Amino acid sequence: MKLKKFISLTALLMISAPSVAGPWIESDDPLLRASIEMLFNQGIIKQPINSYPLMWQGIARDLDVANTSQLDEQSLFAYQHVKHALDNAKQKTSSGIRLNYNSEPLSQQGFGKRHQQESGVNSYGSITGKRVSAKVSVNYADDALDKQHVTYQDSYLAVLLGNWSISAEQVSHWWGPSNDNALLLSNNAAPMKGVRFSRANTQYVGPSWLSFIGNWQLTGIYAKQKPYLNNSDDGDFWALRFASTPLTGFEIAINSAGSDYLTSLEINPVTLESSESTHRLTSLDVKYSTTLAAQPVAFYAEVMGRNESGLAPSEPFYTLGVESYFGSKESLLKSYFEYSNTEQSCDQISDCVYGSGSYTQSSRLIGSSTPLQSKSAILGAYYHTLNGYGGHAKLRWIESEAAHPEMATDMSQLQLELGYQQQFNFLPGIWSGLGVNANYTYADSEQPDGNPLLNISKNTANTQIYWEGEDLQLRLAYNWRDRYLDEQTTKRVQTVGALGYNVFNQNDPSADGYDPTVGNSYREARGQFDFSVSYDINESFTVVANAVNLTGEPIEYTTELGSVWAYSEADRRYTLGVRAKF
Repeated sequence: MKLKKFISLTALLMISAPSVAGPWIESDDPLLRASIEMLFNQGIIKQPINSYPLMWQGIARDLDVANTSQLDEQSLFAYQHVKHALDNAKQKTSSGIRLNYNSEPLSQQGFGKRHQQESGVNSYGSITGKRVSAKVSVNYADDALDKQHVTYQDSYLAVLLGNWSISAEQVSHWWGPSNDNALLLSNNAAPMKGVRFSRANTQYVGPSWLSFIGNWQLTGIYAKQKPYLNNSDDGDFWALRFASTPLTGFEIAINSAGSDYLTSLEINPVTLESSESTHRLTSLDVKYSTTLAAQPVAFYAEVMGRNESGLAPSEPFYTLGVESYFGSKESLLKSYFEYSNTEQSCDQISDCVYGSGSYTQSSRLIGSSTPLQSKSAILGAYYHTLNGYGGHAKLRWIESEAAHPEMATDMSQLQLELGYQQQFNFLPGIWSGLGVNANYTYADSEQPDGNPLLNISKNTANTQIYWEGEDLQLRLAYNWRDRYLDEQTTKRVQTVGALGYNVFNQNDPSADGYDPTVGNSYREARGQFDFSVSYDINESFTVVANAVNLTGEPIEYTTELGSVWAYSEADRRYTLGVRAKF
């Protein structure tokens, strides 16, 4: 096999600015979220903050009336961070190019930027007006999971009508206070195409006798759901969230979602005939932020189940967590512990909370980031400073056990994830434009048969070095992952005769149809260099260029014992583009 080299020329209508602008905060920045949570803990932000995308209007109002002279050091840092992000969001135009450098799709996706495609390029442009905002995002994935190498994820057109934001979009959502496992709606799956309405300013408006609900938010989503990777059929998906802050530091919300694919099997007790019907999901989430012994802490929970008895979810599973904040006027550290349990006893898949198992988009759960029927625990921390340094660490444990033969197989996994970023703005002259991002993940997993989980390397590492000047921007990324199990029923040798006709017994040599040429297939360790550059010709035009797999690293497929049985060449791939503003 040989991937052909290609060059594509794309002209994109983009508008140039130094930072990302927009009417809301997207669900891709856990560092900014930590600062917002710190201000909510201290009573500075009084709006609901656990519905992403999070509208800026209510937060901007709270920041405007904040008395900064009474803030402690860590609150002052958070205030400066959020205020800086708000100032950037007020910029009328923005554009950029990003090089994705993750070496493998993450099996578990927490709050933050989605890393579920391998190497790729994202080019975007946005414009933010008083009443109308828009963003065009063009994404190229080197090894797309659904074979759609070019997508428009993260694009939107939003209109402000009175105090309501109405948007046509393909963006990620995150509902609830959890850091890693939002049960009803998360960014675990690829974003769906749809429309959304949300209150822009969540300040309470209504009769005085209802003022006890405090500031409140109402968000509704209607989208088209494509449950499976290899199926073009789509159906209707909808979700609704009401959140309020009746007390300082306290947020409570009720959520509901439905789908054409969220089905249950019903059996008539008289005729014993079976039929499928759709059902709804309901979740309740709550977060309480306070100070204990002068230490800011927060406690949160989410429960979710079927909507069978009104507002309360039936037979729910849950996520529980606690988080705390440490810092100074120059830095902030957020630490948290989160536990989730999605185990249920159900006679068949359709009896479980997610029904038939099709509460998915492109074969990934729309809600929980952990597999069905699992317990998980995570200890995490995020750290960032005013001088451009940031980092994170996560230790995650997952154990899954099938409650029914139709459901996912047993598995266990222990994962360590480390991340670091630094902008060297303290260096003199042109060197102040240097920066670096680095990530490392260790994953130890096992199936009941002793094999590791599919597509999970024990060690992966990604590093990006970039330089940003006035007119020129450069990025060089290196992605590496070690050997991993690609498939377990691969026919590695084309046999003849009786063994050549779709026999897949590789476990029992004494049984009929035993075929020793079928078995585990591994991909060997592989590293890859990617490069991108953009140059501002003038105020109107910018040229961008990208090169993927600079060294032309091949893909080797091996057996259990390490023998090479297949070899795939992967040539360098190039893209060239032009951004223009008028």
